Amino acid sequence: MLLVKAISPRYPTVTTMLRILSIETLSKSNFDQGKPFHDVIATDNEGDRIGITLKNYHKNKFEDILKEQNYYVLKNVGTQRFTNNKLNHLTHDIRLIFINKTTVVPVPSNQRTGSDGFRFIPFEDLISCQLPEKHTADVIGKVHYYDREPKTYGSTSDEKSKYINLELKDIDGSIVSCTLFAKYMVDFFAHMKQTDENQCIILLIQFGRTKKYNPQLTVGSDWSHTRLFFDTNLPIITDFRTRFLANHEENGAETSFAPSLTPTLTPKGKPLDEWFENVTCVGCADLSYNNEGVYVVTADIIAIEPDSMWSYIACKKCHRTAKSKSNDVDLTLDIDQQLMLKCNCSYCGDNPQVALRFTVSVRVSDDTGVATVTIFETVVKKFVTKSAYELQKSLPEDEDHPSELEALLGQNLLLKVDVKPYNKKYTLENYTVKDASTDETFFEKFREQYRALFGGVTYNIFRKTAKRHNREIELQDQRIEELEKEVQFLKDLLWEHFKTQPPSPKKN
Repeated sequence: MLLVKAISPRYPTVTTMLRILSIETLSKSNFDQGKPFHDVIATDNEGDRIGITLKNYHKNKFEDILKEQNYYVLKNVGTQRFTNNKLNHLTHDIRLIFINKTTVVPVPSNQRTGSDGFRFIPFEDLISCQLPEKHTADVIGKVHYYDREPKTYGSTSDEKSKYINLELKDIDGSIVSCTLFAKYMVDFFAHMKQTDENQCIILLIQFGRTKKYNPQLTVGSDWSHTRLFFDTNLPIITDFRTRFLANHEENGAETSFAPSLTPTLTPKGKPLDEWFENVTCVGCADLSYNNEGVYVVTADIIAIEPDSMWSYIACKKCHRTAKSKSNDVDLTLDIDQQLMLKCNCSYCGDNPQVALRFTVSVRVSDDTGVATVTIFETVVKKFVTKSAYELQKSLPEDEDHPSELEALLGQNLLLKVDVKPYNKKYTLENYTVKDASTDETFFEKFREQYRALFGGVTYNIFRKTAKRHNREIELQDQRIEELEKEVQFLKDLLWEHFKTQPPSPKKN
């Protein structure tokens, strides 16, 4: 019998012993071609996992035999290379497929050996992004923090679009963020309501899926296979709790359920040196003097621009503005009615899926002066827990913007600002923020480049003053040049007059 790692397409059929971990029925929305089928995840004695495809005929044939967590000898199982990105969430790119001559033989309990079915990913691998995205991951940890209220993804408010964020803490103190969607969120809340929060609550997530979010990978629930194990009598959970309490010298009464870290923004997956390529480090006041281009400033958010829009209807795919096809939009419509209007995206075409996203104009300042910039969804969501749709629904009529946006005030950010041609052409001093960071390594790189260019903030104040003085002198010189041209023109005009009309003779 072959192990998972030995299975390859060169074997048309194989015989192997596997433990069935999960059986899920998939719909057409999960599979791009063909009819719905059944997706199985199984593991061998060494803990390597592989996917198995069962069509309806074979599922019905073996329905009374195949059960999760049981061991089976699978004989004459076909092999195939699987390329569907929605389902290819295992590291093994070969799947097994039941065929007409496949047989299934249950393994007696006294002959069962092998792993417990879990493959835990070290927290340090998630924090340092050692895994690809959409990789299957099992994690276990103490529930360190969780959202008390569900959040909503997109513009809809049905149960499938709701989720919560939580944090799991490892024995060594490392913390990883997790996201539970829909039914998994409901199961989590149901358990927490029945549990004393003063206890050391352990959560095990099996078949989670990795996703890159800012500096590290998070683990979220999958669309089908994810399993949640709470404070059960599983040996792996009992052992983890014992070692966790011993290592942290806890007695089960210390549980904060508060976010562990202040919000951290890291640029969009780019290395440090690449992020600073083709940019100039300047002060806030310099943005109005410089030509179009990309600049980096470090500044504090001091105010939200009054009477300015703070959200917009965006195409879900590209995040560009989705404009209504009707020239006359009834502004009295509520947000749900506006989101249902037929829209057009200049990039994705007609009738795209839309959602409400943040676009907040704020004033930022440093030692050189003040500037106005516009920050978008990625930055705002780091400091505001609710979505733009949720805030719009609860916004009082007499307020310009939600009070929750005031969480932005006082934040010190490193901003990559795009000064566009229209900023210069129309003298519009509201600049677009392309990216932002609160990562100290990026701040240090900024300070290093800033000192190299201008010698520091104090010097930049004098540079700014000198620049304004030079600009005034330049304007004066232009005016003097224009006056000199006018004087010369009058002289030439007078001379032409004398040439055409010579003076009359003098009288005696």
